[in-house]
Amino acid sequence: MYYLEMIIKHVTKFNEESQDWSGEADAFPIDNMRIELSELNKKKLVTAIGELLYTNEEIKESDLFINDEFISINVVENEEGVEDENGKYLADYTFCIVEENLITFEGFKTA
Repeated sequence: MYYLEMIIKHVTKFNEESQDWSGEADAFPIDNMRIELSELNKKKLVTAIGELLYTNEEIKESDLFINDEFISINVVENEEGVEDENGKYLADYTFCIVEENLITFEGFKTA
């Protein structure tokens, strides 16, 4: 069984002076935000990320940054953490895929 798990959110404030995302930054660890994946493919990842982010905006496969260890997506948000193309905060959400297997007690010996 596989799960897509949101693990951290990095937020950077837009720097008005330099007109870039070099402003104040902070990181927020995320606990217990995950969704089961019935299959491991990019289409399912895109759908699951949209569900975890509670967004009505269409997420495209090209919006994702995927490497060997994690998946991330950048979202421009307002001060309330809501997606807003005119927002002053860049949120980078990082996800990992976790595999869980059911372990049976068959074969365990009593002490």
